[in-house]
Amino acid sequence: MQGELLEKYLRELGYAVLRLVMGDRGRQLAEQPTLIGRLTKEALARGDLFPTWLALSILVESIEDLLKDKNQILIIDGSPRRLPEAQLLDELMNDIGRSPVVPIYLEVSEEECRRRLQERGRGDDQSLANIEKRLSWFKTDVSPVLDYYGGRLLKVNGEETIEIVHDSLKNAIGN
Repeated sequence: MQGELLEKYLRELGYAVLRLVMGDRGRQLAEQPTLIGRLTKEALARGDLFPTWLALSILVESIEDLLKDKNQILIIDGSPRRLPEAQLLDELMNDIGRSPVVPIYLEVSEEECRRRLQERGRGDDQSLANIEKRLSWFKTDVSPVLDYYGGRLLKVNGEETIEIVHDSLKNAIGN
């Protein structure tokens, strides 16, 4: 939701925007009758994070295919979730002459995450075991990414209303 609102807001300001939703890209891959499609589908069914190689592949391919303008703002929704992904993304942005990544972290409690995932109604979020697995890998895999970004990380309270979070995001990015 916030990614969509941020994209719309930036477009209204006249910016060219590319928004990649990693989960959507993965679900599209899972529908393909290929080895990668099958492995992606299995990872989704288990409630696992995408393997690092898959997340990196999606990022590189998407950026190569879709990021056309050097001034285009890139919003990556749902990534990076592992340290190698964050490091590769920084390296890739540098190699293509782009500014360093400015990550935005919407801070939400575990209880609120559980509630939102259950309400979302997506197949891979229906299992309580999958939800608990997601919360577990957040601690082991995502937390080091937050540490890696350090002072670059923009933190926003994600437990407020949609409108308040959106206003906080706009303030965080300086618009």
